Amino acid sequence: MKRHKGLLVLFSIFLLSSIWFAESGTWLDETDKPQAADLIVCLGGGAGYRVKKSLELYQNGYSKSGMVVVTSSRWLPYNPTALFGVKDKISYLENGGVGAEDIVHMPRLKNTMQEMKAIKAFMLAHQMKNVIFVSNPYHSSRIKFLANVLNDFNKEGLKAMVVSSDAPWTRKGHSYDNLESFQSVFHETLKYPYNAIKYGLLYDLFNSSEYLKNLKAPLLALENRMKHIISFV
Repeated sequence: MKRHKGLLVLFSIFLLSSIWFAESGTWLDETDKPQAADLIVCLGGGAGYRVKKSLELYQNGYSKSGMVVVTSSRWLPYNPTALFGVKDKISYLENGGVGAEDIVHMPRLKNTMQEMKAIKAFMLAHQMKNVIFVSNPYHSSRIKFLANVLNDFNKEGLKAMVVSSDAPWTRKGHSYDNLESFQSVFHETLKYPYNAIKYGLLYDLFNSSEYLKNLKAPLLALENRMKHIISFV
């Protein structure tokens, strides 16, 4: 009897997890319809789709300041077809009519949390109130969570909007049509709670005592190892 109850519990957990994951492609999508904003931000990555959408928004007058921010973790080799590297993205924007003086490159930003912090500081320094982030739709929910909940955009009177990069493998309600879409949803379902724990629950804890600060290095090593493993999934 106990064994049957145990199997029933495991089956229930599996069923609920399956339903949650199956629907995650929908609730992760919190993208907005384009509205004019003080700033357009082309977030790092995106295989060229993000910079293409950023230029489209710029050309249609959605950047009230006329500025476009490009974020990256580092300089990458020039590749005129893939548009992976930041040099490629800047060249693409310039060729599309964005003045060199209106393109702001923010390097050495390794993740979305760092991007949100940098953009918030930039907006406050330039007295801006709203921003369009360009990324894939499954990334949008985490962007808004990091911006509004963990970086207090709302409390500072800042509005964060996310516009879809329109990558061909992302279609609302069809998050399992292809491998790229499935991987993106899978990664976001891991990264969302991970970010909430790392930057929310644990941030103050690890900065509250010298003993806990000393645990940061080994935990970061473990974190990097787990990221390496997940990248192959």
